[in-house]
Amino acid sequence: VKSVSMLYLEELAGRRAQVVSSTLNNYLEKMQVAIRLLSEDDLKSIENLQLYQSRMKKLYSLEKFAFVDIDGLIYTSLGTQNDINQYPFDYKKLKLPKICIKDINKKDKKIIIAVPLDNMKFADKELKVGFMEIAMNNLLEILENMIHA
Repeated sequence: VKSVSMLYLEELAGRRAQVVSSTLNNYLEKMQVAIRLLSEDDLKSIENLQLYQSRMKKLYSLEKFAFVDIDGLIYTSLGTQNDINQYPFDYKKLKLPKICIKDINKKDKKIIIAVPLDNMKFADKELKVGFMEIAMNNLLEILENMIHA
């Protein structure tokens, strides 16, 4: 009974890990698509950019859909932030997409999916990284629904 139970638990854990991996990869693809859909018009003004970011947040149920400029200033749908040091990625050196956890030692953990940007300008600044922030609780709810579907 013990060996069958262990085999069952290993199989169950493997399947759940596949669901988590697949879901995170789907979010990464959504992030890349959202960046490709960003038009010159969306980058013409802070109002246009924030409107675009708001639409992406709503479409993908995100906490944040943001961009980081060359100086580390974060552009969000609600304004700018100067707390780039709170994020677990190096916006200056990011060369490949990165999935990481923000606030890992806090109750309200966030999943961060960051992608490097290539030659994207906004307000005479180069945007270096685009990222989405997903509340861990929202992701867990999505995963539970997928597993029990």
